[in-house]
Amino acid sequence: MSHPLETVCPLSRHSQDIIVWENDTTSIIGTSCAKLNRTSDTRGSLAEPGLLCVNTGRGERSYAACQGWGRVGGEGGGVRVLIEEVEKGTKSKAELCREHGIAQSSLSTILKDKDKIRAAVNQGTRQLKKQRTSTYPDVDKALLIWFQQARSMYVPISGPILIEKGEQLAQELGHTDCKLSGGWLDRFKQRHGIVFKTMSGEAASAKDIDTSEWEATLQKILEDYNPRDIFNADETGLFYKCLPSKSLTFQGQACSGQKAPKERVSLLCAANMDGSEKLPLLMIGKFGQPRCFKSIRTLPVTYRHNKKAWMTSSLFTEWVQKQDRRFLMQGRSVALVLDNCSAHPQVISGLRAITMFFFAPKHDIPSPAL
Repeated sequence: MSHPLETVCPLSRHSQDIIVWENDTTSIIGTSCAKLNRTSDTRGSLAEPGLLCVNTGRGERSYAACQGWGRVGGEGGGVRVLIEEVEKGTKSKAELCREHGIAQSSLSTILKDKDKIRAAVNQGTRQLKKQRTSTYPDVDKALLIWFQQARSMYVPISGPILIEKGEQLAQELGHTDCKLSGGWLDRFKQRHGIVFKTMSGEAASAKDIDTSEWEATLQKILEDYNPRDIFNADETGLFYKCLPSKSLTFQGQACSGQKAPKERVSLLCAANMDGSEKLPLLMIGKFGQPRCFKSIRTLPVTYRHNKKAWMTSSLFTEWVQKQDRRFLMQGRSVALVLDNCSAHPQVISGLRAITMFFFAPKHDIPSPAL
């Protein structure tokens, strides 16, 4: 049976390179990789000299034409199991080589570079990866420590910042001729599992907030109110014309999009603690009579408008007073938990059923020196 795929991987002519491929059931290591080819199906063994057959664990096969490669472990856990068996000493190296079908020279290479192999496998990669040591290992180590400290303080770090900081550290460590390139940056990120992501959420801001006063307030709320009578309300923006930012496209074709539309409305959402009740949405738009409302007599939301489609203190006060009348008719006493916002007045007169409680105010986190 022929394998339906043919995959090409980079040719390595550096004898010191360590190549590790980790999938669900198989780990392969080697010092020189040429090309993945089609061949006959011989599970877990060398089909012919220099040709390696690997079971991926998903009913598929991958094949590699290699020099100095060996298949290690299979379903037994891969190269990590082989290293552990050698360290246990229950079997001789010759027995392990025969059992796993590799040469003693390959086993020697594995044991010599076991720390590098373990580090590469522990990164969780599932693709071919070539691990090269840094030309300036002291700079690499110092920059990694600096990067960890910066991210622990939630400072956004980009590639150019890493390069600039790396060159600065290199000068301080005596490497006056060190010039870091984009290729070095790619290898640095690959070695340490660093990726570029979009920063989202405000969880980092909560770490510098004194919550002791709020904890006492929360305890009082939980003691005085039933979960069905504890509500939380907050605003969110809805960009109702926005399309997804990612799309399927053909290989080799540019994946171009259009400028993101900025039409938006604001929504005020509120629900109780046990999830049994959601209050009707308050929607705030820019226009008093949008064209889409033509011939519509009733709306499933409360609609208001202003020039910027933002929440204002007057609109919020109107909404709270309306909910207060609703809960008063139901004979309920309600706790309304809110965040500190200029559109949320701390005091609203005339409330009989609703008591407002506010989260601790947010504070800016000072940025560390870069």
